[in-house]
Order: sequence, then structure tokens, then C-alpha cells
Amino acid sequence: DFLWGYSSDNFDLAYIKARAKKYKIKENVGYDNSGLQILKSIDPPIYIKGINHLDLYKFVRYILGPTLETDTYSLDSVANEIINEGKLDGIKGSDIYKYWDGNENDIKHLSEYSMKDAELTLKLAENLFPIIAEMSRLIGQNIFEISRSTYGKCVELFLMKSSVEKNEFIPNKPISGIAGQRMERTYEGGYVYQPQPGIYNNIAIFDFRSLYPSIIVAHNICPSTLKGKCPENQREYLPNNSNIWFCKDKVGFIPSVIRDLVERRKRIKEILKNMKPSDKSYTILNARSYAIKTIANAMYGYLGFSNSRWYNLDCASAITNWGRYYIQKAISEAEKQNFKVIYGDTDSLMIAFDKLSKKEAIKFVEQINKKNPEDINLELQGFYPRGIFVSKKIEIERGAKKKYALLDSNGNIIIKGMEYVRRGWCELAKKIQMEVLKKILIENSKEGALKIVKDAIEKLRKNEITIDDIVIYTQITRNLDEYESVGPHVSAAKKAREEGVTFPPGSIIPYIIVKGEGSISERAYLVEMAIKKNMKYDPEYYINNQIIPSIEKIFEVLGYSKEELLGKTQTNLKGFFN
Repeated sequence: DFLWGYSSDNFDLAYIKARAKKYKIKENVGYDNSGLQILKSIDPPIYIKGINHLDLYKFVRYILGPTLETDTYSLDSVANEIINEGKLDGIKGSDIYKYWDGNENDIKHLSEYSMKDAELTLKLAENLFPIIAEMSRLIGQNIFEISRSTYGKCVELFLMKSSVEKNEFIPNKPISGIAGQRMERTYEGGYVYQPQPGIYNNIAIFDFRSLYPSIIVAHNICPSTLKGKCPENQREYLPNNSNIWFCKDKVGFIPSVIRDLVERRKRIKEILKNMKPSDKSYTILNARSYAIKTIANAMYGYLGFSNSRWYNLDCASAITNWGRYYIQKAISEAEKQNFKVIYGDTDSLMIAFDKLSKKEAIKFVEQINKKNPEDINLELQGFYPRGIFVSKKIEIERGAKKKYALLDSNGNIIIKGMEYVRRGWCELAKKIQMEVLKKILIENSKEGALKIVKDAIEKLRKNEITIDDIVIYTQITRNLDEYESVGPHVSAAKKAREEGVTFPPGSIIPYIIVKGEGSISERAYLVEMAIKKNMKYDPEYYINNQIIPSIEKIFEVLGYSKEELLGKTQTNLKGFFN
């Protein structure tokens, strides 16, 4: 039997258990009626004996999240992206209590709303379960554990299973003191070619396919091959480092494991080419391919993870060393051909062309790949008509890492590194940023972009913005009393606790900042509490701490200051886009 939930560990079942305890109701669930068991953990799961309880929120958060476009993992956002279907309109989360206390029609409406949530959860389960099941099969662990595991945990379990199969030694986990010492050690990461802030046209993006796993395989990087006793002609030294080498006379354990994964995925992709998505086995094989890719790509991070059994800083450092070598070599080759490189980061580069055909781009890729090992492959990712790169004030001279927005050929905006894809920002700030980018990249309208900001500021000051658009969602990661620094979300949760509302670690806190005296944290209240107490949101907080920060860097590229956005100085718009 399966019980699917979305944040059911931290909310639904935890709430049911708390209410049952309050009213002394016996929890007759589970095959032996042992009830809902909250297991001890940093992010405690709820176990039901004989029933597979899977919390999809945790799988999305730990495994699927980085591959999604959405920046919040709410049921509505995730369902809209994965199954193109969202929650019912008409009921705000902050108003649920009103419907519960309302008349028969209100309760009926609330029931329909809740039923829709259950339906979305089931549909998500139908989409995600094949991946969870294939990861469980690949790793050799039960689905209860896998659905709540991080990348590091999944890789560790897979390597332990592979060690048994290949008769390899399994290292012990480090004691806490050793893990702490490891955390203090660092190494140089990927190479970043800093962009100059500005707007660029006709951008082509190239990236290396699975660069870090490919480097591990191509250069036999493994703790077992590091500085081994092998003949000089079997040693491969790092670029510009004669003190570190890896032996090539015997394939290392980790490269062999990744090679197996790559070959398996290659065979699966060949099979999928000859199948229709409607075929019975297509979903399973596609999920298996995703599971394999996930584990292979996470292997590099695990080598540098302080709590890893296979931790080796020299190996992790060697991988990024080779990564820097390949991306810098590609950039150098592009510049030799007089291409305008505008950005490069770890495994990808962007080139701005006056005119570039797909044929010419593919030729460039072939030239790069011809000079690289067989496993290291550069690919053409796509063409983008327009893009904008922004920076922080302190970075204005050297550009900024991963802070850009691109317009694709279908009219979609892809955002990287800006506030839109960060948590802790209200919906209004995200909407304004997206609308501003559309005006700039699609319509080429600087006046329109500026008007969007000024209109939003005016509406905030007139209290014309709905409360749903100014709610900030932030996750608490520990017990409230364990926080040394009390941020707004912690402060809001503590105020709620005083009125009997509790939030376990992992909960998402919805709060707003209200008018009044005191610090921002002191004026942070749970949405429901603020409504009940008839509190008004603080427009100046949202203007200066949400709206302006979300678009200030974009307008800096065009020559505008914060004061000009706020209308405190006059500005001449002419010529910024010419």
C-alpha cells in the first residue's frame, strides 16, 4: 500500500497526529495499528508500519528541484510545471479558517479545494514514482528512504552497493571531528569568464555534456589511482601541476562505476529512440535514464563532501582543475576565431555573433571536440536573440557570475542568478522583475520597464496590492529555539507559537512585514495572524527591500540609479537602447 503526500511529513500527518493527541484519539493506522511514528532525524519523516508513506515534497526539494524552473516548491508551482495543472482558485491559504468556520457552501468549497490538492498530489505521484522506483532499484534501498534522501546519501548508497559487486573496500564514515576539519579545507572551483554588464544580441550557448563525470572517466580520477605507484608513462599529471598525478595502468573504482552508468544510459537512450512515449516501457526506461544521470552527475560533489566515505580533496580539486582547463581552451579557441565571448562558467560558454548559422556553430563544436579526449564533448545548447547581464554595485567593473536573463526563440525568458529564482522574495517582486525583463528583452521598451516599477510603487503606497502578492515564504531548518540570529521568518513563527501554532523543522513560514515600530523581524507576522489582528503591510519595506532590490541591478545596466527609480531625480531616457 502507498500513501502519497506533499509536505505530509512536516504538515498534514504531523498536524493530524498533534490533533489526535490533543483530543486523545487513538491512531488506528498501520498494519498493527501502531499509528503515525515520527522518526528521529534532522528533518523527521513519518513512518507507518506496513504502508509506504512517501512525501513528494522532500523528493522534489532534495533531488528534482535543481532541474525545475520554479523557484518555490509549493504544490501549486511544482504541479503547474510538471503536469501543467494547478490548485483551485478562489481560496487563499490565509482564508482557509474562514471557510471552515463558514456556512455549508463554504465548507463544500473548502472540500473541493482540498480534494483538488489531493488530486494534484496523486497526479504528481504518477509522474514521479517511476523515477523514485528506478532510483530505489539502482541504489538498492527502499523507496521510503530514497524519496527522502539527498544527492550525497544516494551516491553513498550506490557506491556501497557497487563496492560489494566489485569486491572493493568500503571506507568508514568520518567521525564528527574529522568531518569538521574537512569543512575548513577548500579548493578552487570552476572557471568563470566574467561578463561585462550590458545587453547583447544573437547569443549562442555551448556546454560540455556532463563535464565532471566525463573528466573522472577520461582522466581516471579516483582515490585509488591518486599518486599511485605506476610507471612514468602511465601517469597523467594535472595541467600546470606536476605534484598530482593519476595512474592509467588500472581503471579506478569510481571511474569504472561512472563508465558503467554512462554506458547503461547510452543503451537506454538508443532504445528510447525507437519507442513511442505511449509505449508501456517508455516511462520506465526514461525514468531509469534520469536516475542514472542523477547519480553520475552527483559523484563529483560527493568526493568533496565533508561527511563522505570516499572523501578526497585532491580528487575533487583535480576534477575542477581539468574543468577549468577545458573551458579556458574552448574560450581561447573561440577568441582565435574572432568570436565575441561574453560569458563562461564551469562547463559552458556564451558567444555573441553578428550572424551565425547552425552549420557554423556545429563546425566550431567539431573543432573543439577533435582536440579533446573522446569522453569530453562540447555541444551546441541553443540560440538566443537577446540577453542582459547585470552586476552588483561592487562588481560593476568586472561583471557578475550567473546573473543574467535570456530571451529564447520562443519568446520565453530564462533567468539565472537574479532575485526571481531565489526564495525569500514575495510574488510581487518576482512579477515586477519578470515584467521589466519582458519589456526590455521582448519589446525593447525602456519607458515601459520604468513605468512598471513606478506603477507598482504607487499601488503599494495606496494599499492596492493584494496580500497574496506580498507574502514571503521562508523555510525553517531547525527548532525555533536553536536559532542564534532571529530572522523575520523565525520571529513570525515564534509569535505564532505563542498562540498555539507550531512549525517543525522543514516547515515553510508564510509571513508579511507590517507597519509599526521596531525592526523588520519584530514586524514580521504570520499571514493569518496579521489578517486576524487587522494589521496593514508596510509599503516602504516592500518598496525598499523587495521591489527595488529585484530590479535595481537591471536598471543599473541602463544607467539608472535607485533614486531615479523612486522618482527622486529627473532622468533622460533617450539613447539607452540605441
